[in-house]
Amino acid sequence: MILKPTNISPNNLSYPSSAPIEVTWANNGDTMMAFEINIEKNSDGTQVFNSTKISSYTPKYTIPVNTLTDGVEYRFTIKVFNNVDASVVSDYKVFRCSSKPTVTIPNDGFIRNQVATISATYSQSEGVGLKCYKFILYDEFDNILEQSNYIYNSNLIYTFAYKLNDNATYKFECVAISDLDVLGSSGAIPLIADYIPPQVKFNLGAQSFTDKPYVRLEWTTVRIVGETTGITLYDVQNNKLDVTQGSVFFDEGFTLNGNFSLRLWFENPSTNVDLIEVAGTNGTIVIRFYDNKFHAFKNIAGITIHVATNTLLPFTATDKIFLCLEQIGKNLNLTSEVI
Repeated sequence: MILKPTNISPNNLSYPSSAPIEVTWANNGDTMMAFEINIEKNSDGTQVFNSTKISSYTPKYTIPVNTLTDGVEYRFTIKVFNNVDASVVSDYKVFRCSSKPTVTIPNDGFIRNQVATISATYSQSEGVGLKCYKFILYDEFDNILEQSNYIYNSNLIYTFAYKLNDNATYKFECVAISDLDVLGSSGAIPLIADYIPPQVKFNLGAQSFTDKPYVRLEWTTVRIVGETTGITLYDVQNNKLDVTQGSVFFDEGFTLNGNFSLRLWFENPSTNVDLIEVAGTNGTIVIRFYDNKFHAFKNIAGITIHVATNTLLPFTATDKIFLCLEQIGKNLNLTSEVI
Protein backbone atom coordinates (compact mmCIF):
# COMPACT_ATOMS: atom_id res chain seq x y z
CA MET A 1 0.00 0.00 0.00
CA ILE A 2 1.29 3.44 -0.86
CA LEU A 3 0.75 6.14 1.77
CA LYS A 4 1.06 9.92 1.90
CA PRO A 5 4.49 11.37 2.80
CA THR A 6 4.78 12.73 6.36
CA ASN A 7 7.27 14.78 8.42
CA ILE A 8 7.55 17.19 5.52
CA SER A 9 9.98 20.12 5.57
CA PRO A 10 9.91 23.05 5.00
CA ASN A 11 6.76 23.74 6.98
CA ASN A 12 5.87 27.34 7.88
CA LEU A 13 9.50 28.47 7.64
CA SER A 14 11.27 31.26 5.72
CA TYR A 15 14.22 31.02 3.34
CA PRO A 16 16.06 33.45 1.06
CA SER A 17 15.48 32.62 -2.60
CA SER A 18 19.22 33.12 -3.21
CA ALA A 19 19.98 29.99 -1.16
CA PRO A 20 19.12 26.36 -2.00
CA ILE A 21 15.93 25.18 -0.25
CA GLU A 22 15.95 21.52 0.73
CA VAL A 23 12.66 19.58 0.72
CA THR A 24 12.59 16.40 2.83
CA TRP A 25 9.92 13.94 3.89
CA ALA A 26 9.35 10.50 5.38
CA ASN A 27 8.18 7.81 2.94
CA ASN A 28 5.47 5.45 4.19
CA GLY A 29 4.10 2.16 2.88
CA ASP A 30 5.43 0.91 -0.46
CA THR A 31 8.97 1.58 -1.52
CA MET A 32 9.19 4.93 -3.29
CA MET A 33 10.47 4.63 -6.85
CA ALA A 34 9.96 8.26 -7.94
CA PHE A 35 8.59 11.59 -6.79
CA GLU A 36 7.38 14.95 -8.11
CA ILE A 37 7.46 18.37 -6.35
CA ASN A 38 4.82 20.96 -7.24
CA ILE A 39 5.00 24.55 -5.90
CA GLU A 40 2.24 27.18 -6.10
CA LYS A 41 1.67 30.69 -4.84
CA ASN A 42 -0.29 30.38 -1.62
CA SER A 43 -2.30 33.53 -2.43
CA ASP A 44 -3.99 32.27 -5.60
CA GLY A 45 -2.72 28.75 -6.39
CA THR A 46 -0.71 29.80 -9.44
CA GLN A 47 1.87 27.11 -10.26
CA VAL A 48 5.43 28.53 -10.17
CA PHE A 49 7.55 25.36 -10.24
CA ASN A 50 7.28 21.65 -11.00
CA SER A 51 10.20 19.28 -10.75
CA THR A 52 8.61 16.76 -13.13
CA LYS A 53 8.80 13.07 -12.21
CA ILE A 54 12.22 12.16 -10.78
CA SER A 55 13.30 8.53 -10.34
CA SER A 56 14.86 8.21 -6.90
CA TYR A 57 14.69 6.19 -3.68
CA THR A 58 15.85 9.18 -1.60
CA PRO A 59 13.14 11.34 0.02
CA LYS A 60 14.96 14.61 -0.57
CA TYR A 61 14.99 17.33 -3.21
CA THR A 62 16.76 20.70 -3.43
CA ILE A 63 14.92 23.61 -5.05
CA PRO A 64 17.48 25.43 -7.24
CA VAL A 65 18.58 28.90 -6.15
CA ASN A 66 16.67 31.89 -7.53
CA THR A 67 13.79 29.70 -8.67
CA LEU A 68 11.38 31.51 -6.36
CA THR A 69 10.83 35.16 -5.42
CA ASP A 70 11.53 36.83 -2.09
CA GLY A 71 8.53 38.35 -0.38
CA VAL A 72 6.12 35.62 -1.60
CA GLU A 73 4.43 32.85 0.41
CA TYR A 74 4.25 29.44 -1.27
CA ARG A 75 2.55 26.09 -0.79
CA PHE A 76 3.76 22.77 -2.16
CA THR A 77 2.92 19.08 -2.45
CA ILE A 78 5.00 15.94 -2.87
CA LYS A 79 3.70 13.20 -5.15
CA VAL A 80 5.31 9.79 -4.67
CA PHE A 81 5.17 6.71 -6.96
CA ASN A 82 5.64 3.01 -6.19
CA ASN A 83 6.98 0.23 -8.45
CA VAL A 84 3.68 -0.15 -10.36
CA ASP A 85 3.45 3.61 -10.91
CA ALA A 86 0.62 4.08 -8.41
CA SER A 87 0.89 7.47 -6.73
CA VAL A 88 -0.33 9.52 -3.82
CA VAL A 89 -0.06 13.27 -3.12
CA SER A 90 0.88 14.76 0.24
CA ASP A 91 -1.06 17.44 2.07
CA TYR A 92 -0.07 21.05 1.31
CA LYS A 93 2.77 22.58 3.30
CA VAL A 94 3.43 26.32 3.38
CA PHE A 95 6.72 28.27 3.42
CA ARG A 96 7.83 31.72 2.36
CA CYS A 97 10.82 33.32 0.69
CA SER A 98 12.39 36.36 2.32
CA SER A 99 15.65 38.17 1.54
CA LYS A 100 18.62 37.94 3.84
CA PRO A 101 18.95 41.05 6.02
CA THR A 102 21.78 43.40 5.09
CA VAL A 103 23.94 44.09 8.15
CA THR A 104 26.85 46.55 8.15
CA ILE A 105 29.29 47.83 10.76
CA PRO A 106 30.24 51.46 9.93
CA ASN A 107 33.93 51.99 10.61
CA ASP A 108 37.12 53.72 9.54
CA GLY A 109 39.34 50.70 10.19
CA PHE A 110 40.18 51.52 13.81
CA ILE A 111 38.86 51.15 17.36
CA ARG A 112 40.03 54.14 19.37
CA ASN A 113 39.31 52.77 22.80
CA GLN A 114 40.52 49.93 24.99
CA VAL A 115 36.88 48.89 25.37
CA ALA A 116 35.10 48.46 22.03
CA THR A 117 31.56 49.73 21.54
CA ILE A 118 30.32 48.54 18.15
CA SER A 119 27.19 49.69 16.35
CA ALA A 120 25.61 48.22 13.22
CA THR A 121 22.89 49.01 10.68
CA TYR A 122 20.09 46.72 9.50
CA SER A 123 17.95 46.72 6.37
CA GLN A 124 15.83 44.15 4.55
CA SER A 125 14.61 44.38 0.97
CA GLU A 126 10.95 43.60 1.71
CA GLY A 127 10.87 45.78 4.82
CA VAL A 128 10.82 42.87 7.29
CA GLY A 129 11.73 44.12 10.76
CA LEU A 130 14.58 43.16 13.04
CA LYS A 131 13.85 40.42 15.57
CA CYS A 132 17.17 40.14 17.42
CA TYR A 133 20.92 40.42 16.99
CA LYS A 134 24.23 39.57 18.59
CA PHE A 135 27.81 40.81 18.35
CA ILE A 136 30.94 38.65 18.19
CA LEU A 137 34.58 39.62 18.84
CA TYR A 138 37.38 37.54 17.28
CA ASP A 139 41.14 37.75 17.37
CA GLU A 140 42.95 38.09 14.06
CA PHE A 141 43.01 34.28 13.71
CA ASP A 142 39.19 34.00 13.98
CA ASN A 143 39.17 32.65 17.53
CA ILE A 144 36.12 33.92 19.43
CA LEU A 145 37.15 36.14 22.35
CA GLU A 146 33.67 37.27 23.40
CA GLN A 147 30.12 37.22 22.09
CA SER A 148 26.86 38.63 23.36
CA ASN A 149 23.63 36.76 23.80
CA TYR A 150 20.91 37.51 21.28
CA ILE A 151 19.53 40.98 22.09
CA TYR A 152 15.84 41.66 21.46
CA ASN A 153 15.69 45.38 20.69
CA SER A 154 16.41 47.62 17.72
CA ASN A 155 19.43 49.51 19.11
CA LEU A 156 22.10 47.43 17.30
CA ILE A 157 24.88 48.51 19.63
CA TYR A 158 27.01 46.57 22.11
CA THR A 159 29.96 47.25 24.42
CA PHE A 160 32.40 44.37 24.84
CA ALA A 161 33.98 43.71 28.23
CA TYR A 162 37.18 42.36 26.63
CA LYS A 163 40.14 44.76 26.93
CA LEU A 164 41.81 45.35 23.58
CA ASN A 165 45.57 45.61 23.20
CA ASP A 166 46.81 48.74 21.48
CA ASN A 167 47.96 48.20 17.85
CA ALA A 168 46.45 44.69 17.74
CA THR A 169 44.01 43.58 15.02
CA TYR A 170 40.59 42.23 15.97
CA LYS A 171 37.51 41.22 14.01
CA PHE A 172 33.93 42.23 14.83
CA GLU A 173 30.75 40.65 13.51
CA CYS A 174 27.07 41.48 13.91
CA VAL A 175 24.56 38.69 13.24
CA ALA A 176 20.93 39.81 12.86
CA ILE A 177 17.75 37.76 12.53
CA SER A 178 14.66 39.17 10.85
CA ASP A 179 11.10 38.85 12.12
CA LEU A 180 10.74 35.98 9.63
CA ASP A 181 13.76 34.19 11.18
CA VAL A 182 16.12 34.74 8.26
CA LEU A 183 19.71 35.37 9.33
CA GLY A 184 22.06 38.02 7.96
CA SER A 185 25.62 38.85 8.95
CA SER A 186 28.03 41.73 8.55
CA GLY A 187 30.86 39.25 8.20
CA ALA A 188 33.94 39.48 10.41
CA ILE A 189 35.23 43.05 9.96
CA PRO A 190 38.94 43.57 10.83
CA LEU A 191 39.67 46.67 12.92
CA ILE A 192 42.90 47.85 14.53
CA ALA A 193 42.93 48.98 18.16
CA ASP A 194 44.50 52.44 18.23
CA TYR A 195 44.03 54.35 21.45
CA ILE A 196 45.90 56.40 24.02
CA PRO A 197 46.08 54.61 27.38
CA PRO A 198 44.17 56.42 30.15
CA GLN A 199 46.09 59.22 31.82
CA VAL A 200 43.67 59.99 34.66
CA LYS A 201 45.62 59.89 37.95
CA PHE A 202 44.12 59.26 41.37
CA ASN A 203 45.59 58.73 44.83
CA LEU A 204 48.82 60.46 43.88
CA GLY A 205 51.47 59.88 46.52
CA ALA A 206 55.04 61.18 46.87
CA GLN A 207 57.91 59.68 48.84
CA SER A 208 61.20 61.46 49.44
CA PHE A 209 64.50 59.82 50.38
CA THR A 210 67.08 61.40 52.73
CA ASP A 211 69.94 59.55 51.06
CA LYS A 212 68.87 59.94 47.43
CA PRO A 213 68.33 63.05 45.30
CA TYR A 214 64.86 62.19 43.93
CA VAL A 215 61.20 61.82 44.82
CA ARG A 216 59.16 58.73 43.96
CA LEU A 217 55.58 59.29 42.73
CA GLU A 218 52.94 56.56 42.87
CA TRP A 219 49.35 56.58 41.67
CA THR A 220 46.55 54.39 40.42
CA THR A 221 44.59 54.89 37.21
CA VAL A 222 40.88 54.41 36.66
CA ARG A 223 39.10 54.06 33.33
CA ILE A 224 35.40 54.92 33.44
CA VAL A 225 33.08 53.46 30.77
CA GLY A 226 29.64 54.96 30.24
CA GLU A 227 26.42 53.27 29.18
CA THR A 228 23.74 54.36 26.75
CA THR A 229 19.95 54.45 26.72
CA GLY A 230 17.61 55.05 23.82
CA ILE A 231 18.90 55.43 20.27
CA THR A 232 22.51 56.54 20.57
CA LEU A 233 24.41 56.54 17.28
CA TYR A 234 28.10 56.93 16.53
CA ASP A 235 29.39 58.82 13.55
CA VAL A 236 31.58 57.08 10.99
CA GLN A 237 34.77 57.92 12.88
CA ASN A 238 33.37 56.56 16.18
CA ASN A 239 34.37 59.74 18.04
CA LYS A 240 31.03 61.56 18.37
CA LEU A 241 27.66 60.63 19.82
CA ASP A 242 24.21 61.68 18.62
CA VAL A 243 22.27 61.88 21.88
CA THR A 244 19.20 63.67 20.52
CA GLN A 245 17.28 60.39 20.79
CA GLY A 246 19.06 58.88 23.79
CA SER A 247 21.55 59.51 26.56
CA VAL A 248 24.91 58.51 27.97
CA PHE A 249 25.43 58.07 31.68
CA PHE A 250 28.35 57.36 34.02
CA ASP A 251 27.37 56.06 37.43
CA GLU A 252 30.04 53.58 38.51
CA GLY A 253 33.76 53.58 39.19
CA PHE A 254 34.26 57.07 40.60
CA THR A 255 33.14 59.68 43.11
CA LEU A 256 33.15 63.49 42.99
CA ASN A 257 34.38 64.99 46.23
CA GLY A 258 35.06 68.69 46.66
CA ASN A 259 36.12 70.64 43.59
CA PHE A 260 35.72 69.30 40.06
CA SER A 261 35.59 70.40 36.42
CA LEU A 262 33.65 68.95 33.50
CA ARG A 263 34.70 69.76 29.93
CA LEU A 264 32.46 68.94 26.96
CA TRP A 265 32.23 69.66 23.25
CA PHE A 266 28.84 70.09 21.55
CA GLU A 267 27.47 70.35 18.05
CA ASN A 268 23.98 71.78 17.44
CA PRO A 269 22.74 71.55 21.08
CA SER A 270 18.99 71.08 21.60
CA THR A 271 17.13 74.00 23.13
CA ASN A 272 15.61 74.09 26.63
CA VAL A 273 16.13 70.43 27.50
CA ASP A 274 18.40 68.85 30.12
CA LEU A 275 21.69 68.35 28.27
CA ILE A 276 23.78 67.33 31.26
CA GLU A 277 22.81 66.18 34.73
CA VAL A 278 25.30 65.67 37.53
CA ALA A 279 23.42 64.04 40.40
CA GLY A 280 24.78 63.28 43.85
CA THR A 281 23.83 62.90 47.48
CA ASN A 282 24.40 66.61 48.11
CA GLY A 283 22.43 68.00 45.17
CA THR A 284 21.93 68.00 41.43
CA ILE A 285 23.41 70.17 38.67
CA VAL A 286 21.53 70.46 35.37
CA ILE A 287 22.77 72.22 32.21
CA ARG A 288 20.41 73.60 29.57
CA PHE A 289 20.84 75.69 26.42
CA TYR A 290 18.51 78.56 25.47
CA ASP A 291 18.70 82.26 24.56
CA ASN A 292 22.04 81.44 22.89
CA LYS A 293 23.57 80.70 26.31
CA PHE A 294 24.32 77.65 28.43
CA HIS A 295 22.60 77.73 31.83
CA ALA A 296 23.49 75.71 34.93
CA PHE A 297 20.99 75.06 37.72
CA LYS A 298 22.21 73.62 41.01
CA ASN A 299 19.54 72.38 43.41
CA ILE A 300 20.45 71.78 47.05
CA ALA A 301 17.71 70.99 49.57
CA GLY A 302 15.10 72.72 47.42
CA ILE A 303 17.16 75.86 46.81
CA THR A 304 18.14 76.49 43.17
CA ILE A 305 21.25 78.40 42.12
CA HIS A 306 21.35 79.66 38.51
CA VAL A 307 24.52 80.46 36.55
CA ALA A 308 24.71 81.33 32.82
CA THR A 309 27.49 81.74 30.30
CA ASN A 310 28.07 84.73 28.12
CA THR A 311 26.02 84.95 24.89
CA LEU A 312 27.65 82.80 22.24
CA LEU A 313 28.74 84.14 18.89
CA PRO A 314 26.55 83.06 15.95
CA PHE A 315 27.24 79.43 15.07
CA THR A 316 26.07 76.78 12.57
CA ALA A 317 24.83 73.25 13.24
CA THR A 318 28.30 71.85 12.48
CA ASP A 319 30.32 74.30 14.60
CA LYS A 320 31.89 72.90 17.75
CA ILE A 321 31.07 74.55 21.08
CA PHE A 322 33.33 74.09 24.09
CA LEU A 323 31.71 74.08 27.53
CA CYS A 324 33.42 73.99 30.91
CA LEU A 325 31.57 73.47 34.21
CA GLU A 326 33.58 74.01 37.39
CA GLN A 327 32.70 73.76 41.04
CA ILE A 328 35.31 75.43 43.23
CA GLY A 329 34.36 75.64 46.87
CA LYS A 330 30.85 77.10 46.99
CA ASN A 331 31.18 78.73 43.57
CA LEU A 332 29.71 77.28 40.38
CA ASN A 333 31.35 78.54 37.18
CA LEU A 334 30.21 77.99 33.60
CA THR A 335 32.09 79.12 30.47
CA SER A 336 31.66 78.38 26.79
CA GLU A 337 32.90 79.44 23.38
CA VAL A 338 32.52 78.58 19.70
CA ILE A 339 35.70 76.94 18.40
